[in-house]
Amino acid sequence: MGFTPLAWASRNGHEEVVEIFIGREEVSPDKPNWRGQTPLLHAAGRGHVRAVEILLRRGGGGPRCHR
Repeated sequence: MGFTPLAWASRNGHEEVVEIFIGREEVSPDKPNWRGQTPLLHAAGRGHVRAVEILLRRGGGGPRCHR
């Protein structure tokens, strides 16, 4: 489905894993899946508030998060 590991962690509320991925420079929190959905959208859509906060701290909104 084109989910990155960060998207899977965000979607499932694994805050510790999201924190680890966000700490890595090569990981882009703005990378959308094939439907244009970012990790932020996945976390917010499932009510994972802490994961949303972590993603926003790194600027993981992305241009497609409001889609």
